[in-house]
Amino acid sequence: MDAPLWSPSQSQIQQSAMQQFIEWINTKHALQIQDYTQLHLWSVSETALFWQSVSQWCELIFHSEAQAIFKPAAHMIDSQWFPGSSLNFAENCLHTQNDSVAIIETNEKNQTKKISYRELYQAVSQLALYLRQLGITSKDRVAICLPNNATAIITMLATASIGATFTSCAPEFGLDAILDRLGQIQPAVLVGVLEHTYDSKTHCHIKKLQQLNEALPLKKLIIDDTHTEDTHAPTIPNSIRLSELPTTDQPIIFSPQAFNHPLYILFSSGTTGQPKGIVHSVGGTLLQHKKEHQLHCDINDNSVVFFYTTTGWM
Repeated sequence: MDAPLWSPSQSQIQQSAMQQFIEWINTKHALQIQDYTQLHLWSVSETALFWQSVSQWCELIFHSEAQAIFKPAAHMIDSQWFPGSSLNFAENCLHTQNDSVAIIETNEKNQTKKISYRELYQAVSQLALYLRQLGITSKDRVAICLPNNATAIITMLATASIGATFTSCAPEFGLDAILDRLGQIQPAVLVGVLEHTYDSKTHCHIKKLQQLNEALPLKKLIIDDTHTEDTHAPTIPNSIRLSELPTTDQPIIFSPQAFNHPLYILFSSGTTGQPKGIVHSVGGTLLQHKKEHQLHCDINDNSVVFFYTTTGWM
């Protein structure tokens, strides 16, 4: 195929965030970059300056500034990005507090819910405060076994606000598959769901949650009862329902963490043995997401992003 299926018009190019970024760095650094190809060449030849520019363009919120942008080492894995800096992932996601829609959640039961940025902040504040009351710190792991719903996002942001490390498993995973993953990292808290619907079938997870509660050294099992119709489900020891958490109007305390502090643990598929935990850092994940969303995907405050997957996938 010689001709591309689609090409942006000149007007679309000029109005894109990528073009605005090019014009911004041209002015800031006295450059004469004309197009994406030249921008890419500059980004790989002036790596530190490029990533510094992205962090400034995307307006990352830092608590302390970096002593350098890139500190190379003999082995790549020992190299450091933005050493000396500190920031909080959740703070960079929750800086807006208004009535605009932040999340649209829907499921197979045709239950649709819209959550504003103000409501999202309040929900994260409530869960983060409870996690702190449990004694969760930046050294702990918090896991979920939830569908791809609003609670999954809220839990991730609450975990990140404390500086703890987040990981997820899909509720359709069997007990052994979950323990193969979570058994390696020993989470202090697990947020699970009593049931979920897939392919018009309702799947019950009460027994599996009971088994996980016994097998893992949990400080608390939190039950997401947001869409649960069965209010008479048996009480699992050491558990609390999300609807039972104490309410709060306190602002979120965002704990600053080092740029390379662990944010997520993602697991490989397990097709070549036990799933392998892969750590993603606070700063690296945030900066890469900002770059991809704003520059490559041209996402802005008025965009709606549809994401269809399970929490067993990255």
